[in-house]
Amino acid sequence: MTVENAIMSLRGEMDRLEQRLLELRVTAVEDRPTGGARVAEAFGETAEDLVTQVQESMHAVECAVESARYPADFNRVRHALGNAQRLHHDVLECSSTRLLAYERLLELHSLAKSGPEWRAWLQVALCAAENCRAPLLRVNRELFHCWMEMAERAPS
Repeated sequence: MTVENAIMSLRGEMDRLEQRLLELRVTAVEDRPTGGARVAEAFGETAEDLVTQVQESMHAVECAVESARYPADFNRVRHALGNAQRLHHDVLECSSTRLLAYERLLELHSLAKSGPEWRAWLQVALCAAENCRAPLLRVNRELFHCWMEMAERAPS
């Protein structure tokens, strides 16, 4: 695999992650029942933050794609991948400490006592959040593959 192909694969996984996060945002923000519980609002805000962070990371990946095209500028590729990696770490941290944190999930589950509308929303929202987990990990794996391709091009 070439560096450019590895980055293109990363871009594809980031696109899939963005789609999952956009689905989560719609559920968490637009489909949320009225009578806003603060924990549900915070869940929606976190989903919106994640979408923004992933879009910033995608911009860095686009810079890497452009830099990897012939004639490749591997210093620019390295810089762009470093930015994408840093931003993706922020996404992983936000998802684990704010979106899927144990305390947050307990608070969300307490909404089920608020009635059938909240129970239905909670089920869909948690499913949408869970659907983001695998794409998050795939992006992480693709970033690793990009770095491996870059390392193979490094002078020995």
